[in-house]
Amino acid sequence: YNSTGTPMPLAFDCVAWGLAGVGLTCLFMPWVELMGSMTRREMVMALAGAVALGACMYLVMNMLLFPFNIALLSIGPLCSLAIVVMLEHSNALVPAPFVPRKQSLESIKLTFSFRAMTVAYGVVLGLGIGLTTQIQGGAPLYSGMACAILLGVIAAVLCLRLAPDRVQQNGAFQILFPVLIIALIPMSFLQGMPATVCNMLVFACFALFEVTGVYLMLFLAERHKASRLQLACTLQACLFAGLMVGHVIGVVATSSGVMNYSM
Repeated sequence: YNSTGTPMPLAFDCVAWGLAGVGLTCLFMPWVELMGSMTRREMVMALAGAVALGACMYLVMNMLLFPFNIALLSIGPLCSLAIVVMLEHSNALVPAPFVPRKQSLESIKLTFSFRAMTVAYGVVLGLGIGLTTQIQGGAPLYSGMACAILLGVIAAVLCLRLAPDRVQQNGAFQILFPVLIIALIPMSFLQGMPATVCNMLVFACFALFEVTGVYLMLFLAERHKASRLQLACTLQACLFAGLMVGHVIGVVATSSGVMNYSM
């Protein structure tokens, strides 16, 4: 786009962002394995710090002019990869033993109901995110999204500090449910700033789900001597499959005029 000065076809954008998604997923994998060598306190701080830093980078990226915003988006994963390489060569961290997938499946297997519930929550979260794309962009919206994600991170840390047993028993669903209801129901009759605030609550729930969900998978992997990679990536696959469906529903329904934004 920068060299030709003309917009690229939608198919090109889909392929480009698809490759970016594959790259970020591959980058997620060594981080998951690396966390096996951390204490639970370090694990919580690493997860929370990563999402919080990502929220701040997202805000800065949207405030920068093209092509500097794309440059920052490209530099971020490289910095993350450099940190992984540096930590892997550190004598202070002793990597946890690798667990083959077959052995992991014999130790623990995520139930169908857990997978279905994760997909369902992903659809709800994706619907809220899809509706957010219909709001006029600008500094207030991007700042609100970053602050909402930081709020979700703080809530996740508090949950893991004050009620770790509940999170470890898959209590994140019960914690999120009332907050999502509070965020989604008013959208049916609110417009303007109140509806935007409800959308921001959805982003906070997404951050909470990410931090507590990945922590839960790492905790289960440690307890059952299963593969951290398999459990964490299975959770991410279910969540983002739901996010994709919900995002498409939100965008198509509002942009096609099938329903009003407030609905």
